[in-house]
Amino acid sequence: MPFSVVSNKSKATYFLHAKIRKSKDGREVPFYYFSKTEEGALPIDKCPEGHEVAEMPTGMPLLKRTAK
Repeated sequence: MPFSVVSNKSKATYFLHAKIRKSKDGREVPFYYFSKTEEGALPIDKCPEGHEVAEMPTGMPLLKRTAK
């Protein structure tokens, strides 16, 4: 089951997914996004290391890098 969070504002459940994209220099990097459906490109089971979940004023979750 993918990593999920519940919005404090809208009480909706969002699931974390990822897509692998090529950067301009040719490296493959993950692109993380939240969706209301469990089906997605690549479901993620846990929050990626070095990231934390925050919430925008609209209630949508987002991943932020943690401070070093």
